Amino acid sequence: MKSGKSSLLVALVRHDVLPRRSHVMTTVATRVVLGGHSKPVLRIDRRTLDRISEQLSFSAETEDLSRWPDLARFCHRVRQGGIEVRAGIHGAEAVRRQLLELNELARLGGQAVDWLPEIRLPSDTDCPLVLIDTPGAAPHDAVVAEHLTQAHGCVVVLDYTQLGSTAEAFFAERVQPFLDRLDRVWIVVNRIDQRRDLTDRDRAGTAEAARALFGRDDPEVFETSASLAMAADPRARARSGVELLSGALSLAEGSS
Repeated sequence: MKSGKSSLLVALVRHDVLPRRSHVMTTVATRVVLGGHSKPVLRIDRRTLDRISEQLSFSAETEDLSRWPDLARFCHRVRQGGIEVRAGIHGAEAVRRQLLELNELARLGGQAVDWLPEIRLPSDTDCPLVLIDTPGAAPHDAVVAEHLTQAHGCVVVLDYTQLGSTAEAFFAERVQPFLDRLDRVWIVVNRIDQRRDLTDRDRAGTAEAARALFGRDDPEVFETSASLAMAADPRARARSGVELLSGALSLAEGSS
């Protein structure tokens, strides 16, 4: 299920390092570490590289993908030997491109991924802050579940246009057991720019619907628009709600 988590995370950290699409993009969970670097760096350990090599060998023999043109094009590159994964990638554009290929590779393999790439970003925070960008069904992914057991909190991102839908209810049911174990939970309703007129849910109605999904009265519900936050006009970012969320998460102001 797509709710704009990667776009929201990019808006929060102010570094365009995560691949995004109009349809579901994130297949591989990614650690994002703020602090300790002068520019974006993607790190992949040796064990992960070995696993990726195995996946490439498997993917080169995959079946017909004519129903998925973008994946078919990627598969052609794999078969032609046009994919190279390296342990250290520097710079936002190069990091984003490499992560795009890793996500396509996972989709192509059609199986669970047991590796977690890590991006390190510049930040003004006093101590490193670790965020994890997850696929929609992440809590049932063994790798992500392991990291959730070590987390201090969780940001749950919902899609404003899907509030009240069966898909959101199913998602809430899947993540609820993990939320119950955490000290802090932030509920975020993204894509709030899709609120069109007085017949749509207002802020109070949105918060009520979001809390009802998880049966929680305690957390504040944040309304955000990642697309507004990433617009060139700074006034759009001011209306996006991202700064309020950033403050709640204690994210320092960073530069792109």
